Amino acid sequence: MAYELTPVLIPFALAAVCVFLPWYVIDELSDERYRISLVVSMIALAAWALAELLRISATTIPAELLWHNLRFVGPAFSAVGYFVFAAVYTDHTAWVRRQRLWPLFVVPVLTIGVVWTAPDLVRATVAATDDGLFVMEFTPGVWYILHASYSYVLVAVGTWWIVSRFLEFQSNLFVRKQTAGVLLSAAIVMGANLAYNLDITTLDWTPVGGALWAIIFTIAVSEYRLFDLSPLAREVVVENMESGMLVATPDGEIVDVNHAAATMLDVTDDDLIGHQVDDVFVISRARIEELLAGESSSETVRVDGNGDRWHAITVSPISVPSDDDIGRVITFDDVTDRVERKQQLEAQKASLERQNERLDEFAGVVSHDLRNPLSTIDGWAEVAADAISGEAADLDDAETALAHIQRAHDRMDQMVDDLLMLARAGQTVEDTEPVELAAVAREAWEHAAVDGCELDVRVPDDTTVAADRNRLLRIFENLYRNAGDHNEPPVTIQVGLLGDAEADADSDGSGERTGFYLVDDGDGISAEQREEIFDHGYTTDSDGTGIGLSIVRDIVTAHGWDIEVTTGRGGGARFEISGVDLVTA
Repeated sequence: MAYELTPVLIPFALAAVCVFLPWYVIDELSDERYRISLVVSMIALAAWALAELLRISATTIPAELLWHNLRFVGPAFSAVGYFVFAAVYTDHTAWVRRQRLWPLFVVPVLTIGVVWTAPDLVRATVAATDDGLFVMEFTPGVWYILHASYSYVLVAVGTWWIVSRFLEFQSNLFVRKQTAGVLLSAAIVMGANLAYNLDITTLDWTPVGGALWAIIFTIAVSEYRLFDLSPLAREVVVENMESGMLVATPDGEIVDVNHAAATMLDVTDDDLIGHQVDDVFVISRARIEELLAGESSSETVRVDGNGDRWHAITVSPISVPSDDDIGRVITFDDVTDRVERKQQLEAQKASLERQNERLDEFAGVVSHDLRNPLSTIDGWAEVAADAISGEAADLDDAETALAHIQRAHDRMDQMVDDLLMLARAGQTVEDTEPVELAAVAREAWEHAAVDGCELDVRVPDDTTVAADRNRLLRIFENLYRNAGDHNEPPVTIQVGLLGDAEADADSDGSGERTGFYLVDDGDGISAEQREEIFDHGYTTDSDGTGIGLSIVRDIVTAHGWDIEVTTGRGGGARFEISGVDLVTA
C-alpha cells in the first residue's frame, strides 16, 4: 500500500479547506488587485496543504517524491501573492504594473519546471529513512536555496512595506489596527515556514499557518470590516491634498484624517480620531445625512469652539460592492475670508437699503411734514400783514399771528434737528467708548428741558456702558421729551438697571436680561399703540414730528441692542433697552 492514514493528517486536511475561507468575504475588498492576490494565495496554500498531506501519508520514496515536487506550487506562488497584496496595501503600485508583475512569476514557474526536469538542483541527495513520518530524507540543492531565498526576499520586502506603514501612521488608530492585523497574519505563516527550514520541526506546518491566517483575515473583514475604509493611494493623494479630509463611520465617528485636516483645525490627529464629526464642526449628523440625500452635498459651517473660522464641507458616501453604506468622506476648506467678504457685502447692502429708507423718510418729511408749518407761517404772515397795513393797526392780531409763526418756526427747527439725527441714527456704531450711564442720563435731562417733570436716576454712578456717547444722549433726550409731551404734569421719570430688584419695582430679580429702563408714572401707552410708536411719522400729538421714537429705535439697533415698550407697575410707559453690556466697578 503506497499511502497510510495517520492523525497528523487531520490539520493539513482542515487547512486545505480553511484557506478558502477568505473567498466568503472577497467581495468586501474594495480593490480588485486585493482579490487577485488573495485568490493566488488561497490556491497556492491549498495546493501546499494537499501536497504536504499526501507526502506525509506516502509509504514509498517515489510517492513521497511526487508530492514533494507538487508542494513547491505553494511556496512558489504564495510568496508572490503576499508581495502583490503588500504592494497594493501600502500603495507601492508601481511593482504590480504589468511590466513588473509578470517577471515576479519567473522564478516560481522555473521552480515548477526544475523540480521535474532537474530534481538534483532541488534535492542534492535523497536517502531512505525510517525515522519519523517520512520515508526519505534530502539535503537542499542549489535551486531549492535560490527559490527559498527569492520567496523570503519577496516576503521580507512586503513585510517591510507594511511595517513602514505601521510606523508612519502609528498615531492613526484606524490604520494601526489594519496594519497590525496584516502583520499578525503574515507572522503566523512565516513563523511556521521558518521553523521547518531551520529544522526546528520535521513537519512543514506552513499551510496550517496559512489556514490560521485565513481564519483571522476572514473574521477581521466580516466582523470588523478591516478593509472597508482602506485609504488607497493615501500617501500620494490624501496626504498631499490642500483640502482637509475626514473619514467617518455611518455613526459619525472619525476614523481617519489627513495632515491638512489637523493643520487647518490646529489640532493633532489624536484630537480628531475617535471623536464625532459634530464635535468638530457645528453640524448635526442628521444634517450630514440630508446633504448626502439632497442635490447639494456641500455646506458652509463653523468650527466648534472657534466661531471665527468658517469651512466649506463636502460630504461623500463610501461604499463597496457588498455594502452601500460603510462610511463618509468629508473634505473641507477654510473659507473664512470668503464668508467675511460676503458678510461685509450683505452689511453694505443692508446699509444702502437703510439709507434708501431714510431718504424716503426725508422726502416724506420735506414734502409733507415741513409743508404744514410752512403753510401755517404763510397763513399767519398774511394775518399779520393785514393787521398792520390798515389805517387802524390791530396789534393784538399781529401779536397773535407772530406767536403762531414762532411756534411753526420752532417746530420746523425741531424737525430739521430730528432729520439730521435720523440721518446718522441708523448707522452701525463702530467706535464706542466707556460711558457712565448715570451721568449721561442726568446730562440729557438738562438738554431736554422738560417742564413739569422730575427725574429719578437709580443707576450706580460707576456703571458704564460701551456706546457712542452723543447718540446715547439722544436716546434719553427723546424718551424724556416723549414722556413730557404725552402726559399732564407733574410726571416723575425713573431711570434704572434691568434686573435690579431693589431699585426697580417692576423687576422680577431674575437678572436674565442686562440693560437699562426708563419708566414714567403718566398715562401709559395702549397695547395697540405699542405696535406703531416706533414707526416713522407716527404721533398722537398735533405738534409732534413723529420722528423722536423712530430715532430712538434706530440708535438702539445701531448699537446692537433691543428696545421694548411695556406698562410700568404704576400704569405709565416703560421703555426697556436690553442686550447692553454693563460694567459696574
